[in-house]
Amino acid sequence: MAAASQRFWQSDRTLEFDAPGGTKVRYEAKLIRPKHLRDVDAPLEPLPMFVYFAGMGSSGGLKDSEKWLSGVPRQLPEEYVLVAPLRPRGTWWFLDSDRGWGWVDGAFTPKVADAFLAWLEYLAKDQSIDERWVSLLGFSAGAYAVVELLARNRALHFRGAIVGGVHGHGQADMLDIGGKRAKHESDVLRKWREFLTRLEGLRIAPQRFFAVHNKWDGLSPWTYAEQLYASLLHSCPSFEHVELLDIPKTKKNGSGHGYHDYTFTVAKLRQLLPGEVHQRVRTSEKDVEFTAPGMVRVVPSARVQEEKQP
Repeated sequence: MAAASQRFWQSDRTLEFDAPGGTKVRYEAKLIRPKHLRDVDAPLEPLPMFVYFAGMGSSGGLKDSEKWLSGVPRQLPEEYVLVAPLRPRGTWWFLDSDRGWGWVDGAFTPKVADAFLAWLEYLAKDQSIDERWVSLLGFSAGAYAVVELLARNRALHFRGAIVGGVHGHGQADMLDIGGKRAKHESDVLRKWREFLTRLEGLRIAPQRFFAVHNKWDGLSPWTYAEQLYASLLHSCPSFEHVELLDIPKTKKNGSGHGYHDYTFTVAKLRQLLPGEVHQRVRTSEKDVEFTAPGMVRVVPSARVQEEKQP
């Protein structure tokens, strides 16, 4: 652990949190400062905090978060702490399998989810962090981790959450699930029902909740994501809509599951920070039009690209 006189986000090594029950949460953290504040001697505490959960293509940590968040962090107008947990070995975050079919084969592990919630509460109460301005970010399996945590949370009041290409646990049907797994249809369907029930149990909604999904996503089909979001909408009034994107397929993004250029945009992240800029963004929201009231807002991908610009 970092020394008592040192902020946890000043450490240049992987940190550990010993959660009740013996589970360890490993994580990395750093202070992100925009150019106009880099010459200022000390950051203005308490600071906002973003916590990024990586997808299954990575084990997590700052290296992954900085890769996928690209240049966005330093384009924001205020300084904040970026935290990136490492995914526990052998897991799909809170499922006990990290294999390609882990989202079907794995079992939900509430003990691990509770350990991460205890860790988040620990960080939020650090004297250098403003617990009113803690937000969660996640893509793909990382988005799954975020919604699972939001549903199970009973203590923290998150400022916001941003997820892209969210994945679920189990599936609503057996489409494209064959081989030996076809013999376990009842388990696959049960896991999906229990997952949606967990989401409907959400009690403390984040103040803001942004989600994006590609209608052509080949790895996290919209058919299932829509059901997932409907369950969240049941108990999360701050979850206003999903930005349903039309992301073109390319050689680099053949599955349609590449969301990073569309999910963590400057416009969205700014709304999760305090200050004058945040207020200006909020007052501009009245100009947004919803093409499908209550759930889905269709956003042309070109427009989302424009939103990345500060």
